[in-house]
This record gives sequence, C-alpha cells and structure tokens, in this order.
Amino acid sequence: MNLRRLRLHGLVQRLEGRNRYLLTDEGLAFALFYTKLGNRVLPPLFGLHQPNSPPTLARALRTIDGCVNDYVEHAGLAAA
Repeated sequence: MNLRRLRLHGLVQRLEGRNRYLLTDEGLAFALFYTKLGNRVLPPLFGLHQPNSPPTLARALRTIDGCVNDYVEHAGLAAA
C-alpha cells in the first residue's frame, strides 16, 4: 500500500512542507492490532492442519476471519 492510500484512509498524515509522514492515532491502533494478531493469534492457528490439532482451532480461525472481515467492512477498506 502506498503512502497516498494510507493518508486517504486516515492512517498517516503528511508533515506540511516535508516529505515525512506520521502515524495517526487510528494508524497506530491499526498497526498494534495487526502486530498483536500476527504475534499472538496466528502462530497457534498455523497448527490447524497438523495431525491431532484440536477442533477449537478451526472454530477460532472462523471467528477471527469473521471479526477481521467485519472490521474491514466497517472501516470501509477494500478487500485485498
């Protein structure tokens, strides 16, 4: 994603008169959410296709997928 699109979605703001950008509060929350998702939630889910993986992993993956889809739709972001 380029800086223009991030700016249009309100995730960064350009410093006037400079070629620098700062994260907005929403951009910081977005970054923290995906960092936590990547560090805490996804690694256990990668074990979903391993032999003897608990069925709760499949349910958790469906729940997370639904939550992320709802968040993306509510934020008005286009699906990749």
